[in-house]
Amino acid sequence: MSTWNKFGLLGAALVFSGAALADQPFGTLTFDQPTGTVAGNQAITVAVTFTLDPNSAPLDFSNDPLTGLDLSTVPDGSYTDTDGNSHTVPFAEVDNAILNTYFLCSGTFTNVCSPGAYAFNFHTASTPGEPSVNFLQSFDLQPGDSYSYVFGEFDPVGGAAPAGTYTFYGSGLVIEYRGLDANGDPIIATQQLAETCGGGSVEGCSFTRTVTGVSSVPEPSPYGLMALGLLAVAAAARRRRG
Repeated sequence: MSTWNKFGLLGAALVFSGAALADQPFGTLTFDQPTGTVAGNQAITVAVTFTLDPNSAPLDFSNDPLTGLDLSTVPDGSYTDTDGNSHTVPFAEVDNAILNTYFLCSGTFTNVCSPGAYAFNFHTASTPGEPSVNFLQSFDLQPGDSYSYVFGEFDPVGGAAPAGTYTFYGSGLVIEYRGLDANGDPIIATQQLAETCGGGSVEGCSFTRTVTGVSSVPEPSPYGLMALGLLAVAAAARRRRG
């Protein structure tokens, strides 16, 4: 049985609305290339595709000022007081919205939410070459449309993972709201958009990699070394003739 915890990229506790809100965007999240084979010393990229449900509200917003979202459906926010107690209160003012992702501890890549054979690293919207959606301040996706991004990567601990088959089930996508309560205190709320595998270890739904032995860079053959040596000798001879 898997142990499930939710860890967001920001490292804060995620606060979800207790019920689906009809006017909030929602959709499905699926793994791209859910199966494959890699060497034990290779990083493993986890890419996903979010599809906005045809019956969903558009996921279309921008900030400065915040526009495009129905703020009347924003769930209550939360804050932690100086004694470490968490409080849930309504927003008096919503100032900002961003996209964010979270990691559900599951499967065998990691040891629950601690590194096992692999350590997980989030990608962000600014990751070169393989961007995610974290911290995007504007976004436009219409009902029925899809958007693909790199959730993050599993990096082998110690440089190499033992051979075997590894699984992972839980990637999540959220809208994160920030603003103030009636007392002017900063609060935050998170509304879930989608989770892979429905948030559980569903049979037939997983991100799976078969890990083989560690790959290595081939040593140059004696003939290759000989050819390089002959080129060096020829270059030296040309210099002497010059």
